[in-house]
Amino acid sequence: FDRCRRALAEPSPGWGRVAFERSAPMPDLPLFPLQTVLYPGERLPLHIFEPRYRTMIARCLRDDLAFGLVLSDAEGHLADVGCTARLDRILERYPDGRLDLLVRGETRFRIETLRRRDAAKKPLRAGHHPAHASA
Repeated sequence: FDRCRRALAEPSPGWGRVAFERSAPMPDLPLFPLQTVLYPGERLPLHIFEPRYRTMIARCLRDDLAFGLVLSDAEGHLADVGCTARLDRILERYPDGRLDLLVRGETRFRIETLRRRDAAKKPLRAGHHPAHASA
């Protein structure tokens, strides 16, 4: 887990140095914690079954919004850095409301603040800053 967290936060060969913007945080980003990492440009299949994430995905579809995919360990601790994800396509809709999706990573972000509003019913939200590569 720590190795993956460091890999997201450290510069990658050929990408230049990573600097985190220190301006005002972006609007709240709904978070989708997983025990996997998503990188910009990478595609990842997801199976959406929990009602709170079905609602989140429905809103992202309706309003063409991204969400934050962030690494979570088995105890639920979150990495400080994640990647925004946008729906690439719906692979399957099940009669009970579950979805199989393909998402694409867009940009890295750093979590500045977490907002837990009724975590059992709503996804975590994060105040965040984008991560930019600099030469």
